[in-house]
Amino acid sequence: MRRVRGMLAVLALLAGPARADSPSHPAARCTQAAIADVVLAAPVPVDEIRVLVAGNAPGAAEVTLEVGSADRVVHVNGGSRGLSFWPPITASTFRVSLFPDLAASRDACVDRIELRRAGTRVATIVP
Repeated sequence: MRRVRGMLAVLALLAGPARADSPSHPAARCTQAAIADVVLAAPVPVDEIRVLVAGNAPGAAEVTLEVGSADRVVHVNGGSRGLSFWPPITASTFRVSLFPDLAASRDACVDRIELRRAGTRVATIVP
């Protein structure tokens, strides 16, 4: 599988959060499906996934976080959503998948997906 080749840009965040209307954070592209491997410099525990939908627009999608045999799934329907879990999943490589909800009448316009640890962003995936 190809890594991040135009489908997703993976950004390791070392600086503060970007504002949705800033030049460094362009408008959402509304990708319906994508898969990316998030590769970090060292193993990091992740205990939350946040799926941020552009302008809280209506629509549905499914985001899956996979590490080995462990996975967590967030279903988005009608706005942004998060999933917290315990124990955290610790790894240096995470696979993040965005899929449309085929039963929904409209796809969600996912702006970004955040992996977090104790409320702090570890990585951001931009479809």
